[in-house]
Amino acid sequence: MTDVSGMLSLKDKMLHLMELNMNLLNGSLIANRTYYKQKDTPAHSFFDLKIRHLSISEAFQNFLTVQKFAPIAKNIQGSFSGNVEFVTDLDSMLIPVFPSFNSRGSLMIQKALVENFKPLEVMADILKMDKFKRLSIENIAPSYTIRDGRLNLAPLNFNIENTEFLISGSNGIDLSMDYLMKLKVPAKELSDQSNAVINNIFHKKLDLLQEDQVVLDVTFQGTIDNPNVNVSGRDILTGATDKLIDLAKQEVLKHKSVLPDTLRTEMDKQKAQLEQQRKEAEAKAKSEQERLKKEAENKFKSLFERK
Repeated sequence: MTDVSGMLSLKDKMLHLMELNMNLLNGSLIANRTYYKQKDTPAHSFFDLKIRHLSISEAFQNFLTVQKFAPIAKNIQGSFSGNVEFVTDLDSMLIPVFPSFNSRGSLMIQKALVENFKPLEVMADILKMDKFKRLSIENIAPSYTIRDGRLNLAPLNFNIENTEFLISGSNGIDLSMDYLMKLKVPAKELSDQSNAVINNIFHKKLDLLQEDQVVLDVTFQGTIDNPNVNVSGRDILTGATDKLIDLAKQEVLKHKSVLPDTLRTEMDKQKAQLEQQRKEAEAKAKSEQERLKKEAENKFKSLFERK
């Protein structure tokens, strides 16, 4: 962690940390935070983070929250940016009490490589398509919420080469997962082995044309380390088709999870308080600078008046 700067304010028994800038994990971070502790209640904190180009794998190694809620980060090479907010109770060591941890965030990943991730390896083995064991992803914008000990991924649509992906679902701090992935695979890219698998999945011999698209539903359950992966045939599409996000909108939207109004209201209130504290601190700092400048000018002027 280098080049750290920021402002600190204590008001109404609340500690406000504002515009804390720092360089870390090959990227940068701007953090705003409130902290307060009332008698006979757990310490409570709100964070508002603006992240720029942080290493995904190093974030996993260094942040407990990433280890708990995004274990896939261990298997991703690349960097991410985004805006993240969370509120949580803290224990005596100032570590988040995870059942109370609630968060929302929007991320941007320009380029990343996912490999050695057990759920994808199992899916690739089922389909006899080794290319799914190592995914090179570009320009995706995942968004999420966290509540009740689970990360809920909003429907995420992206393409890798000629295959389209649509995924949504959740995973928990107990490593359990419940995800639905839809794949739209060009028939022309199926090998003889994978073609035989597709025939078995659809329970019939398919006479696929080169321009056909095979739509598959893949469910990921069980745990990250011991996944239960099931593949089923969804549809055979001919020629140009709409995106999976349009074809399956109702199905994937049922996986969408939003934070309760009370939590969203609390986050918005905390952000507003931090912004107000930042403005007050900046105004106070500016006033002090002007006072010191005026004082210096008066001292300088008095030197000549004495002569």
